Amino acid sequence: MGQLHRDWPNSTNWIIARLATDVGLSGSVTLSLVNPDLTTTNLGTFTINGGLGWTTYEFVYLKDTKGNNANVILNGKETLQVTSGGNLLPDFLHARPRQLDFATAKQP
Repeated sequence: MGQLHRDWPNSTNWIIARLATDVGLSGSVTLSLVNPDLTTTNLGTFTINGGLGWTTYEFVYLKDTKGNNANVILNGKETLQVTSGGNLLPDFLHARPRQLDFATAKQP
């Protein structure tokens, strides 16, 4: 388990992780927001199915329970917590401003 403390700008983000696992292995990492009372709120999961090797990193988007890119709202001093579900080597996380999905956007 690891934690990332930051003063975040007010933004809605997609979170991307750089992960690796051994050839053919699968694994997951959960990302949570640490609340002021030290409980956590699950934000989503990073998953690799069928790894490419410990030295071959993959960029994986954080997914919500429906399999969509998770929209993570960050604002001010907040802490994110990473918890491994096993078999994954996390290298770094990247918060990217959320992009509108034009394929599912409503037309006027």
